[in-house]
Amino acid sequence: MESSGSTPVDITPGLAGTISDDLDWSPDGSHIAFFRNTATTYDLFVVNADGSALLRLHSEPVRPGLQPNVPDWSPDGSKILFDSRMPAGEDGCNFPDLFAINADGSGLTNLTNHSAVHSDGRWSTDGSRIAFVSNHVDYGWCAYPGIDVETHVYVMNADGGDQARLWP
Repeated sequence: MESSGSTPVDITPGLAGTISDDLDWSPDGSHIAFFRNTATTYDLFVVNADGSALLRLHSEPVRPGLQPNVPDWSPDGSKILFDSRMPAGEDGCNFPDLFAINADGSGLTNLTNHSAVHSDGRWSTDGSRIAFVSNHVDYGWCAYPGIDVETHVYVMNADGGDQARLWP
């Protein structure tokens, strides 16, 4: 797109499915990360800002009502943070965890790995910490919509360690 807003460029031509409205620019403005969902998968993509070099970084099966979202680039552009409900835990529950993946698609890491809700992660400006929302309750059973559980703001190191509740 021109700086004036004219001549928009479709950066996802021919990509079937629905593109999420949760997308994020890389810190240097050269790439965009976004999710696409089809009837069978949720996929995390990165594409150059001009629409070239579309790369699928991650794919997971669709589970009704459960979708990954909110990609967030690390300040140095080397990783993308997102929340996802994969894989289901041993109890079959799909609580969202926070994951980081390298910008080239390697190194998928579950940062929270806990039977609680962890979502909406954001990198600190220096990339050393991550703020996120969690109820941080070990249910031991699956919670479903309509169950009232308080959420709180937490922080952790970029590797998932040293999780601490900030507020309230």
